[in-house]
Amino acid sequence: MYHTTSELKFDRFPVDKRVPEEIKDHIKEIRGKVKDKIKDLGKELLIYTSEEAVQSTKAMYSILVKVKKLVIEFSENFAKTKQDKNILDFSDIEHYALEILKKEEVCNKYKQKYEEILIDEYQDSNLVQETILTSISKENNIFMVGDVKQSIYKFRQARPELFLEKYENYKEKSEIQEKENLKIKLFKNFRSRQNVLSLTNTIFDSIMSKELGDIDYNKGEYLNLRSRLSRRTKPRSRATRNRLKRRRKNNI
Repeated sequence: MYHTTSELKFDRFPVDKRVPEEIKDHIKEIRGKVKDKIKDLGKELLIYTSEEAVQSTKAMYSILVKVKKLVIEFSENFAKTKQDKNILDFSDIEHYALEILKKEEVCNKYKQKYEEILIDEYQDSNLVQETILTSISKENNIFMVGDVKQSIYKFRQARPELFLEKYENYKEKSEIQEKENLKIKLFKNFRSRQNVLSLTNTIFDSIMSKELGDIDYNKGEYLNLRSRLSRRTKPRSRATRNRLKRRRKNNI
């Protein structure tokens, strides 16, 4: 690859008098951009020959062995210290739970115990948590709520891909067939005014994509105003109205 890219040459641009000059110029411009892109990628990525890469890897081996030994030694000492002090951290709780659930009888016990499993902030779940929850589920009794735009915990091994995989494959009520997984979009917003939502939608539509934000933000993803009044199922009583008037008058 290194030699192929470094020695790459483009054939001479063909001359054809039947092709209008403006089309030729446009093609030449595209061709020039492709050539420059390939050269830039070669300079950025293909900076070693195969022999040089192998020698570099061999030179790093002794360092990596020491790093491995250090990490294992630290992990063992850290675990022993926690055991001596009779304490656990959050990661311990996750992994010990996973270890216990490897036993089939334990899994079956909790599958029978829980009628429903409700998960909030699902976009921040990691693979350990996902394995724990699916191992005790009945496959049709998990309700997950999340928003991939709010995912901020990748540095703690969160996997928003878990959310996205379900978001893209689950179906809405109008599309669903029997026993398929249901997707419910919670896009009615009653916390903000219309001007706030409109500005938010405009900005997100302009900047958020699969590459930036993990989702294509378009009209299908917009936040929509839901009036606070629409949540009332019946009118307020006179006593309630008078009490609210007194509170507003007294700035309570």
